[in-house]
Amino acid sequence: FFVAQSPQMSPGQDLEWRPRLRVLCLHGRCQTAATFERKLEKLAAKASSFAEFVFVDGPVELPLQHGERVNTRGWWDEAANSTRGDSDPEVRRVLGEAWAEQGPFDGILGFSEGAAAAVAFCRLAAAAEEVASADAEDIAGMGLRFAVLAGSPEAPTGKQTGRLELPSLHIASAADTVVPVEVSRKVAKEVFADARLLEHDGGHSMPQRAEDVRQFASFLEEMRDKVFPRDGPLQGRLPVVSTEGEEDPRVSVEQREELETLEAFYPAEEFPDDVARVA
Repeated sequence: FFVAQSPQMSPGQDLEWRPRLRVLCLHGRCQTAATFERKLEKLAAKASSFAEFVFVDGPVELPLQHGERVNTRGWWDEAANSTRGDSDPEVRRVLGEAWAEQGPFDGILGFSEGAAAAVAFCRLAAAAEEVASADAEDIAGMGLRFAVLAGSPEAPTGKQTGRLELPSLHIASAADTVVPVEVSRKVAKEVFADARLLEHDGGHSMPQRAEDVRQFASFLEEMRDKVFPRDGPLQGRLPVVSTEGEEDPRVSVEQREELETLEAFYPAEEFPDDVARVA
């Protein structure tokens, strides 16, 4: 979460907080969750006050290549089936487990083959929105609010027709020799109804230049303001941690540590009444 106050502010002043976005991140082929996380370090640092990123491995383990010590991963088994389908059971299993065990998420971010997997998940989310059920909140993808696709190849084949209504950011490069920029533009135009394009000169990679990263982060901040507006129901009070030992599920380890820091900074008699205390 984000606390809008510096240590120089008066102890009696109100603290404002809003949850951070939670973004599910899908690596490209011949990568892993760990290597993709390193490639997003600049963005994660830029967006740290309003977004957090969760990385998962694709379901397909690829053979070791020369010089590699760790098997990389992919999303579709090209040896078994050369067609990427959005109903592939292993892709759906991994994404469903990620949602159930580490979600829910506000957005999804995919690079290269991971971008194709992200499209498949967006379609899954769109289908989930059409399900009227008391258990709807438990359905994978329910409540997904935006997508970011970088170096996106052709969208997976599937039965779903019509464009997705999710706001989306499409990152592409004219210097990309793996996925032609025209292909990424086509995905933006034909698959998503509310698409924006960010072009950079870094080829088939995540953008690293400061201005590109700034624009990338700006999109995420805009999404945070839509998902968690300043006057929204979750704004204004820090998450509560039960005095009976049951932690609020919205409070991460980092958030808990920040709350403890705030408690240490303020004397007990001056700790603002509208800030939840850590048990």
